[in-house]
Amino acid sequence: MVWLVLFAGAVLTISFTFFFGTQNVVVQTLMTGMLSRLIFAGLFVIVAIDRPFAGSVKVQPEALHAVLNEFGRMKHP
Repeated sequence: MVWLVLFAGAVLTISFTFFFGTQNVVVQTLMTGMLSRLIFAGLFVIVAIDRPFAGSVKVQPEALHAVLNEFGRMKHP
């Protein structure tokens, strides 16, 4: 459901730029292209954060085990 909302928002945002009344088609194209790249970058970051144990920059399981061990050693007041 979250991905559906994100992609629908991206499509609506990009299509909104076509309603800006500029006289220069090149400027309109550049503005739409820059906004599209910005939305793509945001979605790419979401995908990268959504899968922290995969990809080129990933969290190793040893770090998670260390944190869990540390939490287990803490005494509750």
